[in-house]
Amino acid sequence: MSGYHEIATILFAFLLDMIFGDPKRLPHPVRWMGKLITVSEKFWQKKNFSPFISGSLMTISLITLAWFLTYLFLFFMHNIHSILYWISSVVIIYFSLSASSLAKEAKKVYQALNKEDINKARKVVAGLVSRDTEKLSFNEIARATVESVSENLGDGVISPLFYATVGGAPLVFCYKMINTLDSMIGYKNKRYILFGKFAAKIDDLANFIPARFAIFIIPLSSIFLGCSPLKTFKIILKFMKANPSPNAGIYEAAFAGALNIKLGGINYYNHKEVKKEIIGVGDEKISVHHIKKAINLMLISSFFSLIIFSLLIYIGFYFWPIL
Repeated sequence: MSGYHEIATILFAFLLDMIFGDPKRLPHPVRWMGKLITVSEKFWQKKNFSPFISGSLMTISLITLAWFLTYLFLFFMHNIHSILYWISSVVIIYFSLSASSLAKEAKKVYQALNKEDINKARKVVAGLVSRDTEKLSFNEIARATVESVSENLGDGVISPLFYATVGGAPLVFCYKMINTLDSMIGYKNKRYILFGKFAAKIDDLANFIPARFAIFIIPLSSIFLGCSPLKTFKIILKFMKANPSPNAGIYEAAFAGALNIKLGGINYYNHKEVKKEIIGVGDEKISVHHIKKAINLMLISSFFSLIIFSLLIYIGFYFWPIL
């Protein structure tokens, strides 16, 4: 496909996500990935290998399978008709994006807190974060939501668009398999500390370059919220390593800087206290209105990502004959 076709592919995929969000009534490939991981885990856990080796082999095999099956499917679609190939590529990339759904779920938390329905807010935010939510206060719910929106901007928008730009639909599904593996087995608990270690590291590696794009995308986007891009950029550089994740810290620091708040602090996982470093120097006490600002920042950053990666596709195809 030409550069214009590639740009049209990610543009239409993005528009589908904005219009329809997560198609809950349709079979979703990421849900299939989750079921496949569950079945594969049972198989590999029984092997007479060390947990790390078993988990690594499972991770490599599933990532390879995701690429191969997607490539094979698109190959057959292309042999039938080039338009079917293009439509299939659009749909696959659309399934990998989640900006609209993320905004919708975060807005539910915002609405519940606005109505002072803390019990409903706790239930809704439980679908966004892995921490214990049954005792969260109003401000803690708001912080959890902002942190989730910031981190999922990477997993659900910037990284998929980056891989769609670099390698099209097959590489996007490779990324989604990596991301799903990390979300299911990339935990530092007794069961997965070794078995899921390789999956967690691969996820860190896969998000490394896209997160570095975010260092510039989010400050630029913050201009439209009346924020200082330079201040946001400085906060990113200062706090990007405060989070144990080499990538999540960038997103959290960017949102903390743009919204003039502090993120991080004490969370509870399985009733155990986990203290995270404070990210940001903002003097505003985080509250419900910051959720709305976080949603807007996420959506604006998503549009900026689309523009930037589209330009990269155009530049790449323009200079490719010269190179």
